[in-house]
Amino acid sequence: MKADGLTGVAELARTYDAMPEELGVTDVTLVSNSFGGWPAAELALRDSPRVGGAVIIDGIGIEVPGHPMAGVSGLTRAEIQAHSFYDPSKAQAAAGDDDTGPSPDVPALIGYTGPTMSDPTLIERLGALDVPVHVLWGDHDGVVDPAYGEAYAAAIPGSTFTLLPRTGHLPQVETPEAVLGALLATRGAVQPS
Repeated sequence: MKADGLTGVAELARTYDAMPEELGVTDVTLVSNSFGGWPAAELALRDSPRVGGAVIIDGIGIEVPGHPMAGVSGLTRAEIQAHSFYDPSKAQAAAGDDDTGPSPDVPALIGYTGPTMSDPTLIERLGALDVPVHVLWGDHDGVVDPAYGEAYAAAIPGSTFTLLPRTGHLPQVETPEAVLGALLATRGAVQPS
């Protein structure tokens, strides 16, 4: 469910911006997936002195000509999961016995993002990021394909891009060991100097 008063992704990022200060933490590395990639990018763009880097995993929010995002509005949980996993058995394992596994709250998602689930200005604004960013992408992402991930990374100066084999839209669920390996292999890319 979408929180009252939060009308979009920029407002959500402003809300998140206060958290590191409230918690008294510094050098925070934002790690986000799917929809979370967009508010993480917006938060990193806010130049918070407490944010030291970001990891965007199969994030949404930009527009890439010729590579539209899969429309999730109106899809069943099973259809969304079919777009989200390379290995269908991983979707079943993630869902568990009660079939409540990974699936977005689509009305809340669209409430934050709007019907296109993107901001046409974001890709250009990403060029202003001055923190280390690592972009991870599943090579079989059926929601936003790898060319979308490459465009995300290309828009961010000095970013690192890693394509994860045999992985869909939810690498942290489907191939967590590959995500961890990619992060450890390039941890200097996401840590401030």
